[in-house]
Formats: sequence, structure tokens, C-alpha cells
Amino acid sequence: MTSTWAGAEDLRVAVAANFRPAFVEVSELYEEHSGTRPDAVFGSSGLLYAQITQGAPFHLFLSADRQRPLQLEAAGLTASRVITYARGRLALWTPERAASPDALVGARFALANPRLAPYGEAARACLEHLGLWQANAANAVYGNNVSQTFHFVASGAVGAGLVAHAQLLSQEVPSREIWLAPDSCYEPIDQGAVVLKSSFEPEAARFMTFLLGHEVQERLAKLGYAPL
Repeated sequence: MTSTWAGAEDLRVAVAANFRPAFVEVSELYEEHSGTRPDAVFGSSGLLYAQITQGAPFHLFLSADRQRPLQLEAAGLTASRVITYARGRLALWTPERAASPDALVGARFALANPRLAPYGEAARACLEHLGLWQANAANAVYGNNVSQTFHFVASGAVGAGLVAHAQLLSQEVPSREIWLAPDSCYEPIDQGAVVLKSSFEPEAARFMTFLLGHEVQERLAKLGYAPL
């Protein structure tokens, strides 16, 4: 996890690690519009959630799922309802060859743990939909999250992996190496955001409104996220 905290008066945002490249662009846009640059801490949604419940001084939480923001809302720690700010897209990456689900047959491949990560749940659902899971599940290598899954493939530990489309675009992976999974083969990977109770609630709410605006959502679509 990294931090760029500069002072007590900054808008402090807890951001899921998978959204980091997009958040950097969004925060630059927000600074151009408002003169304020949000100060982010990046990490796993689970770790950030735990820190928030223990009193970490965040003003806004951008999670990789909706479950944890909803749990914060149920605990009375939020100043807004949970909204979906981004919708992830699942993609198969096969480095140095044309991507196709057929590449998974009889080969080792990576996906995030379906019990821990939204992208892992989506990956398993997609493979089940395609009729590829049962015969190939024994060849699966599990990452704790989609970032670790990406690393398994990038390092050459496995020859293919189901990861986030946004990760592949941010790393400028050649299009021939990417197979974009149809939306029909998995449930939407909705990422939830919520304003946390603090004296910075108005500024956090303004940033949330900006995040949902047309300009930002168009940018997110170019970065590999599905339209809301």
C-alpha cells in the first residue's frame, strides 16, 4: 500500500489497488476542474475496509466491490448511500500469441481466487458458462486478487490468465493477446464507492459526483471499464 498524504486538509481517498491507473487520471482531471487534488492511499479493498473500521481518517472509499462499502453503510460509518462508480470487464490474456479460450484447455492458467475476489468469481462463472471449467479446473493457479493474478502471467509463471481488461490496457498489451469475455458470461463486476463520515463530507460528495459525470465515465470506458 502506498500513500501520498500531504496534510490534514487534503481530501483523503482509500482506493482499491486495481483502480490505481484510472484514479491517477481521474484525480488529475478533478484538480483541473476544482483546484483540489485528492490524496490517495492504494491497497486491497479488504485491508482498506479494516483500516476504516478501525478509525483511519479517510473521507471516501472506492472499493473493488460493493460488499465492503455496504458493510460500512450498515455499520453507520457512512455519510452517503453506496453507489457504483465503475464496472470492471474480464479479459483473457495470452502473452505472445493470439488470445482464445481454447488456450486454456490442458494448460496452466491464472485467475483470482473466486472466494476472495470479484474478478475471480467472474472468471470461474465465465469458464463454467463456456463449458471449460470442469475439465480444466485442476490446472488453475489462484491469485489472492486480480493484481497478483496479472503478475503471475506477466512473470511467465503461467501462460495465460483471466484478469481485468483495464490492467491490460494500462500496460499497453497488444490487442491480439487479449480476449474480452462477453458480458453475458458473468455477473457485472460493480465497484462501489461511499462517502465516509467526516468534516470533509461536502468535498468528498463533490468528488463522487464528478466521478459519476459524463467526462469521467467516458474516460473510464477508454481505460477498459464497461459503461454504467
